[in-house]
Amino acid sequence: MSMREAPLPRFLNRSLETVFAAICLSFVATLGADAGSATWNSNPATSDWNTATNWTPQSVPNGPADTATFAGANRKNVNISSGIEVTGIVFNAGASAFTFTQSNEVDITLSGSGITNNSGVSQSFAPFYNTTIAFTNAATAVSFFRLLVIRTLDCPSVRIDWCQSF
Repeated sequence: MSMREAPLPRFLNRSLETVFAAICLSFVATLGADAGSATWNSNPATSDWNTATNWTPQSVPNGPADTATFAGANRKNVNISSGIEVTGIVFNAGASAFTFTQSNEVDITLSGSGITNNSGVSQSFAPFYNTTIAFTNAATAVSFFRLLVIRTLDCPSVRIDWCQSF
């Protein structure tokens, strides 16, 4: 005599489907929770770009549709500790003069508008060992942009890519 499993009652089967759908939706909703356009705080806790609490709203700009905005701040040296891609970086009128550094082997990709500087002061990017700043699609760097290439005996590989899509 073989033993067969009894099918689940219909109401229980529907309940399981509903619970599974809710779990899937909540997982998908959290995928983008750490990214979004944001403004650098005037009094950030650290100098790390990749720390959400340094931004308002508390979301690290790191996506092809994200814009990072800068105004006045007490921390003007910003370190990018892991790779980022943003459509653009905007410096508002009256923004502080910032210097951006990248950790070893960390890349920056500007894939949309690029760097827009309305501050009236130079903004500096100082890439470090084996890093790339890539301007893709229509990305450009507009006025008061300064690139500081740091070269030491053991640090010869910094690359700036200007790419155009047609």
